[in-house]
Amino acid sequence: MLRDCRDRRRNFVRGLPARFSRFRMFAAVPALVVLLAGALSSGCRHSEEPVSREELGLFDTLIEIRAYGKNAKKAVNQAFDEFRRLHNLLNAYDPNSEISKVNSNAGRAPVKVSSDTLEVVDRALYFARISGGAFDPTVLPLAKLWNVGAENPRVPEEEDIRNALALVDYRKVLVDRENSTIFLEVPGMGLDLGAIAKGYAVDKAVSVLRKNGVNSFLINAGGNVYVSGKKPGETLWRVGITDPLADPSGTETYLGIFTGTDISVVSSGDYQRYFEVNGVRYHHILDPKTGYPAKNLKGTTVIGVSSTDCDGLSTTLFVVGVDKGKEILSAFPGVGAIFVKADGSIEMTPNLKDKVKLER
Repeated sequence: MLRDCRDRRRNFVRGLPARFSRFRMFAAVPALVVLLAGALSSGCRHSEEPVSREELGLFDTLIEIRAYGKNAKKAVNQAFDEFRRLHNLLNAYDPNSEISKVNSNAGRAPVKVSSDTLEVVDRALYFARISGGAFDPTVLPLAKLWNVGAENPRVPEEEDIRNALALVDYRKVLVDRENSTIFLEVPGMGLDLGAIAKGYAVDKAVSVLRKNGVNSFLINAGGNVYVSGKKPGETLWRVGITDPLADPSGTETYLGIFTGTDISVVSSGDYQRYFEVNGVRYHHILDPKTGYPAKNLKGTTVIGVSSTDCDGLSTTLFVVGVDKGKEILSAFPGVGAIFVKADGSIEMTPNLKDKVKLER
């Protein structure tokens, strides 16, 4: 029996379609109680109303920015322009993107790219190196084979998986910084930056907002969250992190609640996009070593200043598991992580003990 669950993502941002987000934002207590009661009274009796805008389709998700301040409207519009610009550069499924041009020239010729594309690919390769290939930006042939978001997804044949795996190897990506080119050595290879590009775009949007003098805002890019400053009334942002084991059709529950500011919160999990065959869940986070969905963990949440790094780390940790994940985290001072193991138990790095209140 095939059960397609790709649209059963939880609704963690008030008013957004359930399939788009991993988090819900809310102001300090008692706003938590008010939100859970289903009423949010404009932020709510604060002296300043936020500029809020949402846009669907960028980075295959819904992006929301909520900002306060004199130049908020202009800044928010410019931030969305930045999201759109980067989406057009980095989308492997857009034949006109720079990444698609690199992919279509695999085995043939290097392709000159922008500094943004070069930087994202370079950072993705860094995560590939430190993880020993557990994070691999050349996973596109495998991702296309699984096609978890398809209308009728299926488990690929073993031979097809082996053939796709033969094209997955980050060591065969040549980045020439001097000439601003990227070259894939083997025909049929393909870059997919979905595990890091959105984080990079969030960081760029943060810079745009701050350059406009806007320092109090939140960005939610399909669960890649960045919160900055405080809301009017000097309230800190609080981010509710979903419980991967929660029943998606039941009452909304949280794994924990993070309180803080000027920081990024990013999660990965097997509950985001998946389908089931005979009671087995097949999700979209693939292990480049096996060719199958990674199975060490149920979910990861990474909290740190750089959304780019948190994005890359959340996928990396999900694939490698707790022990190797902690080893990798040691190279990122100040970054914390929450691991939800296959049995549902939770492990959290010590630096988050005072910042995240676990709910179970």
